[in-house]
Amino acid sequence: MPPTVVPEAVRRAVAGGRCWGLELEPTWRVLALTVEPAGGADVVQVLCAPISVLLAALTRHDGDAPALVTFTEAQLPAVAQRLGGARIGPEPFGAPEPRPGAWGPRLSLEGRSSASDGTASTLLLDLSEDDARLRLFARFDAAELRRADGTLLAGGVSATGEPDGPAGP
Repeated sequence: MPPTVVPEAVRRAVAGGRCWGLELEPTWRVLALTVEPAGGADVVQVLCAPISVLLAALTRHDGDAPALVTFTEAQLPAVAQRLGGARIGPEPFGAPEPRPGAWGPRLSLEGRSSASDGTASTLLLDLSEDDARLRLFARFDAAELRRADGTLLAGGVSATGEPDGPAGP
């Protein structure tokens, strides 16, 4: 697998921040994260694309054992809203893909592209809030950081596939 190529500004914005939203645009294979960076900076959006693998396990804790909750990609924003503000771990980029069965006997959501791109980097989120836990894994090629108004802060990919955009905020 090629080395992870996530810009440092994207890493800093996501690591230890709070996740306020997740959305998948399946036609263009883009995963969008709405993040409040650690330290109380303004909320930003991180776009990861093209997504080649998306795995998710949502569990609800009712009594002794966690119960798996299935959902569709269209319901991902509602799932993220339910977990709104959950803290992101310190190293969300570069983790290996979870082995089959590592998150339980089944997944809530699984998608895999047959395209040859979307394999250079990974994102692993483990978000918990109250009685719910979402684990989400994505494999992708490029990440970019944008302000709420859409202004590019870091990352991106040019039409030739080369890194593009400013080096940081």
